[in-house]
Amino acid sequence: MKINEVESQVGITKKNIRFYEEQGLLHPDRDQSNGYRNYSEEDVHILKTIKMLRMMDISIEEIRQLLNDEKTFQDILEVQRNRLVEKQTAITRNKNLCEQMIRNRVDFRDETFAVYLTQGNQMEKEGHAMVDVRKKDQRQKSVASIVAGSVVILFIGIFLGLFWWGAHQDPDIPVWVIFLVTVSAGIPVVGILVALVLRLKEIKGGEENEASKY
Repeated sequence: MKINEVESQVGITKKNIRFYEEQGLLHPDRDQSNGYRNYSEEDVHILKTIKMLRMMDISIEEIRQLLNDEKTFQDILEVQRNRLVEKQTAITRNKNLCEQMIRNRVDFRDETFAVYLTQGNQMEKEGHAMVDVRKKDQRQKSVASIVAGSVVILFIGIFLGLFWWGAHQDPDIPVWVIFLVTVSAGIPVVGILVALVLRLKEIKGGEENEASKY
């Protein structure tokens, strides 16, 4: 079936469907005659599963591990249940703190507010913090992009270093050749840096926020 039909059946946008494909969660066949994607019933089932798991705040990386049989469904659910228990505990604690300050009519300018600041610092030291799975996803993608770009730039740098060393050993190499090789190697580096910046912006503000609705 075509992407419009899938969009209607699953209830998520084409942008999100393509996003999940880019993340390696979905692998639809392509029509050899026109190159269009051809989605199967299994693809639809996977998308419905992804939609539900994202609604449960399970990360893209964990869904990938599930679909690749690196983790079982029960393992994923148990980990997420523990996260939700931590969140629920934090929400209950913060709710009680709000109610206490409301009852005591506390103002942040009052001296009495210092007591609550101390209490908040103590809770932080005890490890009470909200878990944000989407930010974790973003950090993982950002690190992966930076590492990949850095590795390519490193190889180009090694190549240039060896070339310059060879040029120093052989003074007969024309200056224009050295210049041409240096510029030719420098252009991909600039391209990689530009692509990396765009990718980091995309991760931070675009696709992940859109797909996190589902």
